[in-house]
Amino acid sequence: MPEGDRVVGEALVMELFLPNGDPHPAKFREILTDVQSAREPLTRIGASKYWATIATIHRGRDDSLKRLHLIYDDWWRRWKMRAFHPQLKVDTALQRSNPVVYAAVNLIIRDIQELFVQRDLVTTQINGTAVSAALCGYINHYKVYPSAIKKMYAQLLNRSSNLDYLRPLDLRTDAAWELYTYPVGGFHFRRIEKTTKIQTLAGEVILKDGDCLLYSVSQNNEDDRGLSAGDDIIIWPPLKSLERNAGLLD
Repeated sequence: MPEGDRVVGEALVMELFLPNGDPHPAKFREILTDVQSAREPLTRIGASKYWATIATIHRGRDDSLKRLHLIYDDWWRRWKMRAFHPQLKVDTALQRSNPVVYAAVNLIIRDIQELFVQRDLVTTQINGTAVSAALCGYINHYKVYPSAIKKMYAQLLNRSSNLDYLRPLDLRTDAAWELYTYPVGGFHFRRIEKTTKIQTLAGEVILKDGDCLLYSVSQNNEDDRGLSAGDDIIIWPPLKSLERNAGLLD
């Protein structure tokens, strides 16, 4: 978690208030106008007047610091939760924060919700690389791709690598996840039995009989059979290699 952001946020909040804890109109106008205009340059003209007005109705220093800590504590708890925990669907403390009386806090804090998505994406890519390496080892040894990923377990692949963190388990109730060893499902995989067209951003590529396809459901959580790189995340074979062989890349 970005602990540095929390420290900087606390320091900025402290700058905005008088010794007695009341909002400092001049500091609100000066500091928050700079923060806002750094992100949205065209808003500088009206921002100065806006923050001067907000200073008259904003909560005090102690309440603002408490709100800032609440927001980061909420993110910290979420970060430790298993994938697809029901609590992750609930609005964050930042989203529930009053946009007027905590306007300064909401502006100062950088929304890190996207980090959760990126973490799952990176983890999925790392696991996908491990499974791809196992596929390479399998075909080098047996001269054919496996019919299922589980055939590579123990010898070429650790079961814990076949985890797609963008794919939830198929459960009747959320409590049923405890029946499983892992909180997410595995990658989609199939051995190609006939010529199959795959749509990529560069154009159309071909998979031939005997090839295989390893893919993630991506963030839409829909199994689109790996037929489009825009709908699923195709992990193996490498798209760049397919596009180069198809003459779509120089």
